[in-house]
Amino acid sequence: MPKINKKIFLVAGGTGGHLFPAIAVAQKDKKNQYFFVIDSRVEKILQKYDFSYSVVSSSKLERNFLKFPLIVFRIFMGILKSTYLILKFRPSLIVGFGGYTSIPTILAAKIFNTKTLIHEQNALMGRTNRILSKLSNRTAISFRETKYASKNSNFTGIPVRIYQKKKIKRGKKRILIVGGSQGAQIFSNIIPKLLLMIPENLKKQIFIIQQVRKEDKTKLILEYKKIKID
Repeated sequence: MPKINKKIFLVAGGTGGHLFPAIAVAQKDKKNQYFFVIDSRVEKILQKYDFSYSVVSSSKLERNFLKFPLIVFRIFMGILKSTYLILKFRPSLIVGFGGYTSIPTILAAKIFNTKTLIHEQNALMGRTNRILSKLSNRTAISFRETKYASKNSNFTGIPVRIYQKKKIKRGKKRILIVGGSQGAQIFSNIIPKLLLMIPENLKKQIFIIQQVRKEDKTKLILEYKKIKID
């Protein structure tokens, strides 16, 4: 069989939740060439990997009338940059992984009639993906019953990055706590309070591994020390 060598854009931004599935796709598929279109928030994360990328501007869709001119300007600048990238690289497919970063590139793709795909990672489709899914050729979802997803969406699951398994010491029961940017903040507030209610002998038997926001880390470490949980 001849080698497939298509140029594909992967569009992602935010705090990483949209970027990591995109990285997983690029890691696993060696037949095609991948180029990342990102925002400045995830640039440091992507720099740890050996992928080509470009940063574009965009803006969150807000109902604040005073911010409307700035929102339009940022998206317009993102469309101009995306147009330049499409003309330069001529991708055969553009995949948007959600978040407002995808807006300008997907809109630019429509201008050039470039095929597009939207991937939704959450069980509840975000507002941006709800809009962009109506413009895209296909929509992929991570959960079969994704709320607000169109009926003709394709269930693909969520791509997971290649990782190296580590040896884990046996002993205490390990509890892994993860959440997105908002979820992580909520968990940082409520989990220590919940663990405070369990008996002392059980506290000695568990080990917590928790994903937190940088601004919550110091406070959470003190909270767990106070209630004597590793």
